Amino acid sequence: MVRKIYLTSECIEFLESLDSRGKKKFLQIMEVLLEIPIVHTHFLKKLTNTRLYELRIRSGLEYRLILKSLDHDDFNQCTKAVCIHGFMKKATKEYRKEISRANRILMEWQRQHES
Repeated sequence: MVRKIYLTSECIEFLESLDSRGKKKFLQIMEVLLEIPIVHTHFLKKLTNTRLYELRIRSGLEYRLILKSLDHDDFNQCTKAVCIHGFMKKATKEYRKEISRANRILMEWQRQHES
Protein backbone atom coordinates (compact mmCIF):
# COMPACT_ATOMS: atom_id res chain seq x y z
CA MET A 1 0.00 0.00 0.00
CA VAL A 2 1.43 3.35 -1.09
CA ARG A 3 -0.86 5.56 1.00
CA LYS A 4 -3.52 5.43 3.67
CA ILE A 5 -6.80 7.24 3.07
CA TYR A 6 -9.15 8.23 5.87
CA LEU A 7 -12.85 8.86 5.32
CA THR A 8 -14.87 11.46 7.20
CA SER A 9 -18.37 10.54 8.35
CA GLU A 10 -19.78 12.93 5.70
CA CYS A 11 -17.85 11.07 3.03
CA ILE A 12 -19.11 7.71 4.27
CA GLU A 13 -22.71 8.99 4.23
CA PHE A 14 -22.28 10.18 0.66
CA LEU A 15 -20.78 6.86 -0.47
CA GLU A 16 -23.62 4.94 1.16
CA SER A 17 -26.10 7.02 -0.87
CA LEU A 18 -24.56 5.95 -4.21
CA ASP A 19 -26.11 3.26 -6.35
CA SER A 20 -24.23 -0.05 -6.71
CA ARG A 21 -22.51 1.09 -9.91
CA GLY A 22 -21.24 4.28 -8.23
CA LYS A 23 -19.98 2.33 -5.21
CA LYS A 24 -18.19 -0.16 -7.44
CA LYS A 25 -16.48 2.67 -9.37
CA PHE A 26 -15.45 4.33 -6.10
CA LEU A 27 -13.86 1.11 -4.85
CA GLN A 28 -11.97 0.66 -8.13
CA ILE A 29 -10.62 4.21 -8.03
CA MET A 30 -9.80 3.91 -4.33
CA GLU A 31 -7.68 0.86 -5.14
CA VAL A 32 -5.74 3.02 -7.62
CA LEU A 33 -5.21 5.74 -4.99
CA LEU A 34 -4.01 3.21 -2.41
CA GLU A 35 -1.71 1.19 -4.65
CA ILE A 36 -0.34 3.46 -7.38
CA PRO A 37 2.11 6.25 -6.46
CA ILE A 38 1.40 8.56 -9.41
CA VAL A 39 -2.35 9.00 -9.95
CA HIS A 40 -3.49 10.15 -13.41
CA THR A 41 -5.51 13.38 -13.61
CA HIS A 42 -8.31 11.36 -15.18
CA PHE A 43 -9.07 10.17 -11.62
CA LEU A 44 -7.70 12.93 -9.41
CA LYS A 45 -7.23 16.62 -10.12
CA LYS A 46 -6.02 19.49 -7.93
CA LEU A 47 -8.65 22.16 -7.39
CA THR A 48 -7.41 25.57 -8.52
CA ASN A 49 -6.24 27.97 -5.80
CA THR A 50 -6.74 25.40 -3.02
CA ARG A 51 -4.84 22.60 -1.30
CA LEU A 52 -7.67 20.22 -2.13
CA TYR A 53 -8.12 17.59 -4.82
CA GLU A 54 -11.20 16.21 -6.52
CA LEU A 55 -11.67 12.50 -7.10
CA ARG A 56 -13.70 11.96 -10.26
CA ILE A 57 -16.19 9.12 -10.41
CA ARG A 58 -18.05 8.57 -13.66
CA SER A 59 -20.76 5.96 -13.52
CA GLY A 60 -23.50 7.31 -15.74
CA LEU A 61 -23.66 10.30 -13.41
CA GLU A 62 -20.64 12.37 -12.45
CA TYR A 63 -19.68 12.34 -8.80
CA ARG A 64 -16.90 14.25 -7.11
CA LEU A 65 -15.21 13.59 -3.79
CA ILE A 66 -12.97 16.22 -2.24
CA LEU A 67 -9.70 14.99 -0.75
CA LYS A 68 -6.73 16.54 0.99
CA SER A 69 -3.21 15.24 1.26
CA LEU A 70 -2.20 15.26 4.92
CA ASP A 71 1.58 14.99 4.76
CA HIS A 72 2.61 16.60 1.46
CA ASP A 73 1.26 19.37 -0.78
CA ASP A 74 1.45 17.06 -3.80
CA PHE A 75 -0.98 14.14 -3.62
CA ASN A 76 1.38 11.93 -5.63
CA GLN A 77 4.01 12.38 -2.90
CA CYS A 78 1.72 11.84 0.09
CA THR A 79 1.38 8.75 2.26
CA LYS A 80 -1.77 9.93 4.09
CA ALA A 81 -4.90 11.64 2.78
CA VAL A 82 -8.45 12.25 3.89
CA CYS A 83 -11.56 11.95 1.74
CA ILE A 84 -13.67 14.82 3.05
CA HIS A 85 -17.05 14.73 1.30
CA GLY A 86 -18.76 14.05 -1.99
CA PHE A 87 -21.38 15.54 -4.27
CA MET A 88 -22.95 15.02 -7.67
CA LYS A 89 -21.43 17.36 -10.24
CA LYS A 90 -24.07 19.57 -11.75
CA ALA A 91 -22.29 22.81 -12.60
CA THR A 92 -18.88 24.36 -12.18
CA LYS A 93 -20.29 27.23 -10.13
CA GLU A 94 -21.11 24.80 -7.29
CA TYR A 95 -17.43 24.22 -6.58
CA ARG A 96 -17.01 27.29 -4.32
CA LYS A 97 -19.83 26.11 -2.10
CA GLU A 98 -18.49 22.54 -2.02
CA ILE A 99 -14.94 23.71 -1.27
CA SER A 100 -16.21 25.86 1.62
CA ARG A 101 -18.15 22.89 2.96
CA ALA A 102 -15.10 20.64 2.60
CA ASN A 103 -12.94 23.12 4.52
CA ARG A 104 -15.46 23.24 7.40
CA ILE A 105 -15.67 19.42 7.53
CA LEU A 106 -11.87 19.13 7.36
CA MET A 107 -11.35 21.55 10.27
CA GLU A 108 -13.77 19.55 12.42
CA TRP A 109 -12.21 16.23 11.39
CA GLN A 110 -8.72 17.52 12.22
CA ARG A 111 -9.91 18.73 15.65
CA GLN A 112 -11.32 15.28 16.40
CA HIS A 113 -8.19 13.42 15.23
CA GLU A 114 -5.52 15.61 16.81
CA SER A 115 -6.08 14.18 20.26
